[in-house]
Amino acid sequence: MQIQYSYRAIDKEFHEPWQRALGNVIEHALKPLLDKHTKDSARLQIVLDRDKIKRQFLASGYMHLPGKKIVSVTASHDELTPLAQMLAKSLFRQAKKHFDRLHAQDQIKRKARRERLRELKVRIAAKPASAAHEAEVIRMPLLSKLEAVARRELAYLRAVGDLPRDYPTLRDVVDEAIVRAKVEWQSVPGEKEAYTGLLKHLFAVLDNEVASSRQFGEFVSLDAPVEPDAQDVAEAMVEEEIFEF
Repeated sequence: MQIQYSYRAIDKEFHEPWQRALGNVIEHALKPLLDKHTKDSARLQIVLDRDKIKRQFLASGYMHLPGKKIVSVTASHDELTPLAQMLAKSLFRQAKKHFDRLHAQDQIKRKARRERLRELKVRIAAKPASAAHEAEVIRMPLLSKLEAVARRELAYLRAVGDLPRDYPTLRDVVDEAIVRAKVEWQSVPGEKEAYTGLLKHLFAVLDNEVASSRQFGEFVSLDAPVEPDAQDVAEAMVEEEIFEF
């Protein structure tokens, strides 16, 4: 967890006591919650100000959480230690609410994934047994390559906050990509064609996961450029991986 402090109209003599007071409270109250749900993605910006009339200390906290969520809280008090406790308590409450919401969303997505895979496997079962067996034999040598790509992409998407820390798993996205590809194959493909198909479906699965993890109600400027089509992006990423292959 990274903490950045800034001050407005605050004498330097208060800087160190404030950082010590808030650091102690965060270490005991907030850090365990963040460590449970995040790795290095939580960032906290703290601004300490002072009311010009009442002379109270005013604190603002801005916490960056997974899912590109920014929590904003404020508090005021005559003394630094109670102020630190108030601010940390508000941050904890907002962070817990966000993580609880993410957990509920994950449960819904897990259920939807199980139903989706069940439907796809029914379609695979309807295919001739010999074709299904040959397709299984072809994709097995490519599995390690596919997992390496999936592992790298998941790490990146989590690092930039597009996906939560623990969902989807590597096995989730790889399994769904394989099942999707096997449904699409009408005949047994060659190795390069099989790898291309697996990559296409892997990136499509990842695109869907990112889209479902985004917060609803996000404002988009009418003057902003149109987002590239997800299928076009997936195909471009497949071409990049094929060149490496």
